[in-house]
Amino acid sequence: MGLDSAELLMDVERYFNIQIPGRESENIFTIQNMVDVVATHLQVTYDRALLRNKVFESIMHALAKSGRMGQWVMSDTLSSCIDLYHKEQWNTFQEYLILSVPCIGERYWGKLTWGAFTDAVCMANYEELIERERISSRYEIYIAIGGLTVNKTGVAYYEIAPEKSFTDDLGID
Repeated sequence: MGLDSAELLMDVERYFNIQIPGRESENIFTIQNMVDVVATHLQVTYDRALLRNKVFESIMHALAKSGRMGQWVMSDTLSSCIDLYHKEQWNTFQEYLILSVPCIGERYWGKLTWGAFTDAVCMANYEELIERERISSRYEIYIAIGGLTVNKTGVAYYEIAPEKSFTDDLGID
């Protein structure tokens, strides 16, 4: 385990107020592995993503208020609804959403699904959206770990996914 991954592990332990023994940490290779270990320590088994549904509803509401909702029905991707280069559309959408929207960039734009976008918005706002003392689902754990990973390493929110390896995919040593 390199310095970056050791620091990330300490941040995760601090955030969730848990201690992960060395033998357990040696088996954490992916984000999902980290979620599983933290969920075990917190005794969280609930899998439903109520937070994701709530934020997705907020996104849809913001789209409707900004006049972009009609185009959403046509596609699974964000690019069919909002023009990345149309600053007025983005500003109006973000104003109605109220939550921080992570920078997308061209690399992710054409293939960014609503689910991945919703997860990224959740991660960018995890400190406001999740009550640490009342974590009730594995999804909330996933979102917090994603947010902590981005904050510690600077990797893009859109790179975070359960199957991603900390070292191979995210470049964390």
